[in-house]
Amino acid sequence: MGSGFECNADPKRGLDHGTRVPLKLMYPSVEIPTIQLSVQTAAGGPDLHLKIGRTIQALRQQGVLIIGSGGATHNLRELGRYPIDASPQPYAVEFNI
Repeated sequence: MGSGFECNADPKRGLDHGTRVPLKLMYPSVEIPTIQLSVQTAAGGPDLHLKIGRTIQALRQQGVLIIGSGGATHNLRELGRYPIDASPQPYAVEFNI
């Protein structure tokens, strides 16, 4: 696409559940070529993610399905640390404001 992004495929890595589960529910009997993009927390911040979005936007005109999946926060390291009925973590509340 000429965007200046370096892309690499890792054939040993499967799809994350945030990608695999929605596709399996939407298309249970269909094999769909899929590319998964991850949030880049270590580099670029919001500007990088806006650039990625603008870059892949052109794929929509080519019939490529683009799905945004996941929650406002997704910290599996904290899973199980808090009771089910616990209040949301402050960073989650701040993110949603």
